[in-house]
Amino acid sequence: MEYIRWSVWRIFQIGALLYSAVLLLLLFFETTIVFPAPATQNEHPAATNNLELVDFKSVDSTKLHGYHYRHPNPQYYFLYCHGNATDISYLGSVATTLREKYGASVFLFDYRGYGESEGSPHEAGILQDGEAALETFAKRENISPNQIIPIGRSLGGGIAVHVAVKYQTKMVIIQNSFSSLVDVAANRYPVFPVRYLMRNQLRSDLKITEYKGFLFQSHAAQDRVVPYQFGKKLHDTYKGPKEFYSYESGHNSLLPPEYYDKLKVALQTQGESNEPLR
Repeated sequence: MEYIRWSVWRIFQIGALLYSAVLLLLLFFETTIVFPAPATQNEHPAATNNLELVDFKSVDSTKLHGYHYRHPNPQYYFLYCHGNATDISYLGSVATTLREKYGASVFLFDYRGYGESEGSPHEAGILQDGEAALETFAKRENISPNQIIPIGRSLGGGIAVHVAVKYQTKMVIIQNSFSSLVDVAANRYPVFPVRYLMRNQLRSDLKITEYKGFLFQSHAAQDRVVPYQFGKKLHDTYKGPKEFYSYESGHNSLLPPEYYDKLKVALQTQGESNEPLR
C-alpha cells in the first residue's frame, strides 16, 4: 500500500514538472507563437506611376516599410493590415483587387519584424505601427485620418480595430479575425491559464465598444485558425451599425465573389469616403 501511494505521488510529481515545463516554454516562446513572420520573402515589385515603395517610421522611430497603390481619382482609401505568416511582398494581388474593384487608393505595410520592417513584434509595437501607417497614408493622400478605412485580416484585425477606434474612421472592415488573442489561445491550450499569463492580448472586444462607425465583418464558417465563434463574439459585442457576412470555407481560402458585392453595397451605403466623418 505504501508503495502504491509513493508511485502515485511520484507520477503526480512528474506530471506537475512536465506541465510546468510546457507552460514555461509557452511563456518563453509566446512572441514567436503569436507573431510567426514568414521565413522567406518575395521580391519587391518595381515602383510605377501607381505604386510607390514607402519607408517611414513608427511612433518609437522603428523603421517600417510599405507600398502605396495610388488611384488617380480615389473613391475610398484602404489601409490594409495583413495577417500572420506573410508580408506585403505577397499581397500585391490583394491591393490590386481593392484598387480596381472599388476605385481606391491602398496602403500596405509590414509590422515591425515582418518583411523589411525593422525591430521585433509585440502588441504595443504593432499597434504603434498601425497608427504610423495610417497617419503616413493620410499625409501622402492629403486627407483627414478618419477618411481612411482600415481593413484587418486575422491578426491584422486587432490593428484595424485599434486604429479605427483611435481615429474614429467612418468604417472598419474585419476578415477572419478574433475577439481577442487570449480567447483564441485559451481555446487552443485549454489546460493552461493563458488568460492570466499572456502578454500580447489584442483585446478587440474591449476596444470595439468605443467605436462609432460602421463595422463590416466577415468570417469563414470552417475557420480552424481563428474559430468562427470568436469572430461572431466580436461582432455581437459591437452595438453600433454593422453587418456580418459568413461563407463556407477555411481561414486561408479565397474570399467568394459575393463578398466583394456585399462590401461594395456597404461602402456605398456609408457614403463617399472623401467626405470626413462628422
